[in-house]
Amino acid sequence: MKRYIDMVIGLLIIIVLITPFIKLIQKDFQVDREVFFNTVDQIEYEYKENAELASLQEGQVKEIYVSKIKDEIEGLILETTEYIVDGINISIHEDGINYGEIRDVEIILKENRGKDERMDDYVTVVQIEEVNVGSSKEKTVKLQEFENSERIVDIIYKNYNISKENIRVFLNTLGEGE
Repeated sequence: MKRYIDMVIGLLIIIVLITPFIKLIQKDFQVDREVFFNTVDQIEYEYKENAELASLQEGQVKEIYVSKIKDEIEGLILETTEYIVDGINISIHEDGINYGEIRDVEIILKENRGKDERMDDYVTVVQIEEVNVGSSKEKTVKLQEFENSERIVDIIYKNYNISKENIRVFLNTLGEGE
């Protein structure tokens, strides 16, 4: 009889010990669903960051691209003409098919004054002038279509394959106080 009692007590102890594990196994945990939702939320957040980063990078690439083209055009003009570049405006195509192609170019030139232009880089001591209200000594811009621009237009056309109608060259004829 003692054996039967020991056996029943042993079975009860085994059942008591195994029951919590059986309940865990039979219970339907939705841990995978929570992990999936957290992963999806994280991916959406990263996608938003990547979209912002991509637009920022795209803007920087456009800016660098246009800057390089401006530098190249300025170098071409300095090599081939007696004018220096006062400003360049470049617009590019931003649609899918022609993305990155140059749409049009505006070039503003001014006459090369040689040493006078280089002197702008140095600070010179001058006598202080009396200030008069009403007289203007600020830089003004007067642009006129440059008649002899055919050579410059041809150079840019050959190097960048932009239609000649989309290349405009102006000459800045006014300077300071005029």
